[in-house]
Amino acid sequence: MLSEGEVARVAEPPQLPVLVYDGQCGFCRRWVGRVRAWDIEGAVRYVPLQDIRAPEIANRPRQALRQAVHLVRSDGVVLAGAAAASDLLGYLPGGAVPRAVLGLPVVRWMAAKVYAWIARRYGPVDVGTAGSSVNQTCVIEDDAMSDSREPPQDPAPVAVESVREALRQVKDPELGFNIVDLGLVYTIDIAGSDVLVEMTLTSPGCPVGGQLLGQADAVVRELDGVRNVRVELVWEPFWTPERIDPKVRAYLGF
Repeated sequence: MLSEGEVARVAEPPQLPVLVYDGQCGFCRRWVGRVRAWDIEGAVRYVPLQDIRAPEIANRPRQALRQAVHLVRSDGVVLAGAAAASDLLGYLPGGAVPRAVLGLPVVRWMAAKVYAWIARRYGPVDVGTAGSSVNQTCVIEDDAMSDSREPPQDPAPVAVESVREALRQVKDPELGFNIVDLGLVYTIDIAGSDVLVEMTLTSPGCPVGGQLLGQADAVVRELDGVRNVRVELVWEPFWTPERIDPKVRAYLGF
């Protein structure tokens, strides 16, 4: 039996909590990008709803799939809407206080009103009843409704150089330079709207590794024409100072 706020339970829970969102919603992508930047410890996985290759998506019940933003916890519980947002805060650094505030009934009610306004402005929504913790999120239209509308046009594919420039926004806090000029980005592979970034770290014990990977994913995901992003950490070839941009290397004294 499901408890309050749950929409489903899964038989094979993920090792890390999984936040599932609508990858076709620009507002949702930007929101997830900010959450990823906050999640410096990499405590949560982020999967677009359209990525049917992910087991967290393929095995979801229909009612859970209809929620554009929901959280699959490591105990198998699936939360949606305000319940998912509140629970998500518990995994983020310093999120305990805002989680407690969000749990207040009046704050939940105000958040639902704000969300309804955002949803009307940025896309279709099923807000449910006031105070609902399940339906306060964007939804995917039923197949019967979609058949009567023209199919959406695929956006123009993003360029490799655009991805590279976006990645320059991600800086190593210890060295103060971006990951491209530091030679940490090895490969940028684009297939349609899917982007694969292979990058490395200055050392396996780098304390900000999770932060850099999360920020890299976030900045690429905000680019027009990008639907799915995968940032992979690789160790071959091993990073050396010779991979740093010559001007930066000279500045650092290498």
